Amino acid sequence: KSDGLLAGSLNFNGDLLVSAEQLYPATFTKFSILNQSTTDGLVQVDKPTNGNPGETLSGLGSLLIESPNIVNNGIIKVPNGRIKLAASSADSLILGENSLTSVALGEQNVLFGRTEAAEWVYTIEVGNDFQTVIFDKLPESFIELDSPSIDFSNEAVVDISGSGDLLAYEHIPGPNGSVDILNPEINPDYFAILPSYNAGYAVYDVAESPNTLFSIGSEIIITQPVNGLAAGRYTLLPARYALLPGAYLVRPEPNITKINPSTVTILADGSSLVPGRLAISNSPIAESLPQNYSIVKNAELMKFAEYSITSANSYFNSNLPQDAKRVSFAADQDLNFDGDILA
Repeated sequence: KSDGLLAGSLNFNGDLLVSAEQLYPATFTKFSILNQSTTDGLVQVDKPTNGNPGETLSGLGSLLIESPNIVNNGIIKVPNGRIKLAASSADSLILGENSLTSVALGEQNVLFGRTEAAEWVYTIEVGNDFQTVIFDKLPESFIELDSPSIDFSNEAVVDISGSGDLLAYEHIPGPNGSVDILNPEINPDYFAILPSYNAGYAVYDVAESPNTLFSIGSEIIITQPVNGLAAGRYTLLPARYALLPGAYLVRPEPNITKINPSTVTILADGSSLVPGRLAISNSPIAESLPQNYSIVKNAELMKFAEYSITSANSYFNSNLPQDAKRVSFAADQDLNFDGDILA
């Protein structure tokens, strides 16, 4: 644990090639890639030519890469968080052509924590204890590039632009129910889907992912269009992500016998009953027989439980998601500056 963030690291000697559609830490976590070679070690980030990185639904993370040589030919994102790339050899830090190094949220609305007694809080589990971080302001978001020589190549992009938002929730007991139905300790088999999220694997949120019953690579195949949701294959997300605009809450209904699996049935509570099959991302593995699931659209969720949603852009006074971030180039020998900065 570091600065309130859960921390992890990869320590090694030699060369490391990271090939991924995008590289980013989970929400409110800090990860360090530390190459302990003294002279010629390399950390290189590449992306596949046919990759489609999409949204991360991650926020306020931190990523540190230290190595004698660092090359980013891919996509590194830490939305509304912190990136530090520190290289120590000559000709040692390269942001390659068409690479992206970004702390921008883009157009994302990212779920982050909750409000409680007018305070914005984020609770994490550390060992057998729960620790709650209270935010009176958001931490500064920045990119720091530190090396004797920095090559910021043509068509490379550093994105420090302000956009998007962080959203906190609060369950309000009232006429629509006293139970927080999205709490994974109460309904661990509930999950959310977000049609715009196509990463193929769930986000990991240290506050919301524990106690859920599905794994990070789980998907659901829905065979019938329902309530504005097209038939298709969707990534399973923690149930609270149903609070995001455009999302849906999905509830298993093992006690309901569906008469006609080729049609959508409207249940007494107004939700829609459809057949679905659980599957594993990026594989042909899927359940052979469909199960019954009820689908609740985000706009209709308040009929089942009441929640208030708070925007970070409205709640805080500084370091807002909509504000531009900071970037620094610390090169004491050479700086080749041919790339683009979005701010």
